[in-house]
Amino acid sequence: MENSDTFRFENDELSFSVENKIALIELKNLFFSSISDLEKGGNLIELINWVEKDPVIDAIMVMNNHDAFGNTVYDDFMTKFFNNEDDGGIRMDESEKKLIRARQMNTFRTFILKMVDFRKITIIALQDTVVTPFFGLSLSFDFRFAADDMKYCLPHSKYGMHPAGALPFFLPRFMGQGEANAFLYHQGEIKVDTAKEKFLIHEVLPIENFRQSAINQAHELCGFNHNSMALTKRLTSNYKDELERYFALESKIIGF
Repeated sequence: MENSDTFRFENDELSFSVENKIALIELKNLFFSSISDLEKGGNLIELINWVEKDPVIDAIMVMNNHDAFGNTVYDDFMTKFFNNEDDGGIRMDESEKKLIRARQMNTFRTFILKMVDFRKITIIALQDTVVTPFFGLSLSFDFRFAADDMKYCLPHSKYGMHPAGALPFFLPRFMGQGEANAFLYHQGEIKVDTAKEKFLIHEVLPIENFRQSAINQAHELCGFNHNSMALTKRLTSNYKDELERYFALESKIIGF
């Protein structure tokens, strides 16, 4: 690969492009439900592995389309798979529903572990509402950009679910266990300005032209000494074993 947009493709779940040495994955509304599909979830990880091996690409940036990480998508999935048929769910026995949820959680876990262990710089660019599992996922990235309309939202308790996306693992690292518990146990929101104060977000950018502004910020990051950044990343992201133990405990507690 050489200059921007030398490679690009798009499907119902995501679009992918290379923007002058930055690999950009833009996740769409169908992503949340599609990752319970083994093939589609596997395709995403294969794409990330390819980016990591490409010698020209300096960094990977993941960006959500508006509503892709929000309450509507989350509620639609939970209603479809975890409510009774009379309440808007689909006809499916409990073992099938559990399998779908397990597949989705496994893709999230693989995605998170891959970001923690990724040899290049990882960036996530967030806009609109970001619900629990994507909140946790975002904290596995090296840098987080947010549009000025972004807010983290934790609706998991409404559905009787635990906070997924390894959020109980990551959040206390940023704000301490006591303050993190206030969000993990109850529904709540963290608006973008508060998120930046807590270092949950590194840069807040205007929603107007957010995509290009995030790409520009990513290029600035990649302008620093690559060897220094690579060594720093190895030292600051050395908790993969601890995270794997967390996922093993999560599986034991919730049954998959």
